[in-house]
Amino acid sequence: MRALLPFHWTRLSPAAQSKFASARHQFFCVPLLKARVLPSIEPALPDYLLLTSQNALEAMRAQIWFDETWRQVPTYGVGQKTTAHARALGFNLIYAADPPAPNILPHLPMGQGLWLSGTDTAHDLTRHKGLRRLSVYEMEIDELAQHDLKTALAGGDIQTTLITSARFIKELSALWPAPDPHMHRADFVALSPRLAAQVHMHFPGQGVRIAEDLESAIGALQNILSEN
Repeated sequence: MRALLPFHWTRLSPAAQSKFASARHQFFCVPLLKARVLPSIEPALPDYLLLTSQNALEAMRAQIWFDETWRQVPTYGVGQKTTAHARALGFNLIYAADPPAPNILPHLPMGQGLWLSGTDTAHDLTRHKGLRRLSVYEMEIDELAQHDLKTALAGGDIQTTLITSARFIKELSALWPAPDPHMHRADFVALSPRLAAQVHMHFPGQGVRIAEDLESAIGALQNILSEN
């Protein structure tokens, strides 16, 4: 039995990859969804930018309105890889926070902020006063990964799954095999209470645990595997 991760192993921080290296064989990595850029109308230049993923950063750079002016805007980011990439590209990075994304909220300034994101995220950060969200990408099915995942699910190889987005829950439920009374109950680990609630809707009767970030999620998945 293995744990399903809906992304490449390299999405984990180098520290997490090293920490869990000996257990790498327990994880089946299938990036079922891939990012597609959504063209947008040019927004007004904000007081600051918020970046919470590399997908958003790359989708922003693909916009026809993007120019050097945007690199000068004070930028706040979440995640080592996202913030390191932004810094390497010359963005005016003011503060970098570790996941989960809400950790950045106390560090955001007053004023009009622009959060570059996907259409589906684990957390809603717009409760911060003045912060507006602009969706610059959406996730779509990778057909080859879909085939690999369907095969693994049909073979009963997956014991537990990490849930990272509502879109992933929807696509996973469509691939999920019919209930088998002889199989162990599946367990899920979700990255937010909101996602956990949606798991309950799509997979009634299954166990759901909540993790604050990817590293603690990997630990929770390992615990589930050791319990079964």
